[in-house]
Amino acid sequence: MKKARHIFAAPVLGSLIWASAAAAVPPRISFSGCVRPGVEHRCLVVHSGEVLFNVTAARPRPALNRWIAGSGIRAGGATICMQGVQLTAIRWHYVRRLCPAARPPGERN
Repeated sequence: MKKARHIFAAPVLGSLIWASAAAAVPPRISFSGCVRPGVEHRCLVVHSGEVLFNVTAARPRPALNRWIAGSGIRAGGATICMQGVQLTAIRWHYVRRLCPAARPPGERN
């Protein structure tokens, strides 16, 4: 009887491990907006709606003042850029849309 328990327990245990591993994958976050310089040197940010995203980790690096769309995974921890929602594993592409003139530093909407 003990052998029968092990035969049934192994698939159940395996499916639980698989389900927990799948649940651990963070969701991808979509963004779309103009690439602007961050407040710190070499930092890149994108205003997408009401959210500011830090896309400094994007490879290849998108050009400043170009509209991009893409997605990434939210990263934890502090960065040298100190602004925006930090994204990693970024996938992006240029969009045929003109960026509005950049606002002077410190100016709000």
